[in-house]
Amino acid sequence: MRAVFRRALRELVKTLEKRTCGATDTPRAPRNKRATGDRIPAQVRREVRQRDGNRCTWVTEDGTRCEARSQLQYDHVQPLGKGGTSAAHNLRLLCPAHNQLAAEREYGEGFMHRVRERQREATERIARPPVPVARAASERTSCAPARAAAAEPTLPCP
Repeated sequence: MRAVFRRALRELVKTLEKRTCGATDTPRAPRNKRATGDRIPAQVRREVRQRDGNRCTWVTEDGTRCEARSQLQYDHVQPLGKGGTSAAHNLRLLCPAHNQLAAEREYGEGFMHRVRERQREATERIARPPVPVARAASERTSCAPARAAAAEPTLPCP
């Protein structure tokens, strides 16, 4: 039973690495030589992961490198919004905390706070759709709105 579980986990890791990192034993030839736009080609993702050793590349002022090896994100050294490209020389792997820190240094703490607030609000709107509020019959001024509302049952006029 234990061997089956281990093998299933290894297969899951392989599948996730293929999907997120572009890891494969037989990579396809790249479609174009330039990596532009916000999409990072699989070949470039593989190259960056191999170069960075599947580890966060953040180095502190005292020369200590971050030990994080999970939830790594591709960070553009020169951001796309400031003319950077998705070429391997402009990419590095960072853990989520250091990616946020790098973005705050590049764009400013206030700007990144506003971006995170907008993302949080959008997530809340998606997670909790508005609930229609049923009004009591005594609050209605006319029967027409009650009959027009598909979600509310039609009430007889007083």
